[in-house]
Amino acid sequence: MSTTENATVTCSTSGLSAAVDDGGFDAVLADFRARHLEKYRQPLTIALIAGYAVVFLLSLTGNLLVLIVVLSNKAMRTTTNYFLVNLSVADLLGTSIRPRSAQS
Repeated sequence: MSTTENATVTCSTSGLSAAVDDGGFDAVLADFRARHLEKYRQPLTIALIAGYAVVFLLSLTGNLLVLIVVLSNKAMRTTTNYFLVNLSVADLLGTSIRPRSAQS
C-alpha cells in the first residue's frame, strides 16, 4: 500500500516554495522564472540589442574599409587582395542577413 504525499520544498536564500509531486520540478522552475527572471528580461534585451549594434557597426566599417582600400588603390589589386575583397563582401552579407534570420 503506497500513498503519495505532497512535500513542500523551501529554499531560504531565494524564498521559493512550491508543492512537489511527480511533476513538481516544473512548478518550482516556473515559480523561479516568474519571481526572479522576468525582471532581467528587459535589461537583457537592451544589452543584446546594443551588442548586436556594436558588432554590426564594426563589421560594416571594417569591411567597407577593406573594399575601399583594395578597389581604390591600383597597387592593392592582387590576387590575394581580391580574395580578401570576396571575404569582405561575404562577411557584409552574412552580417546584414544573419540577425534577421536568428530572430525566428
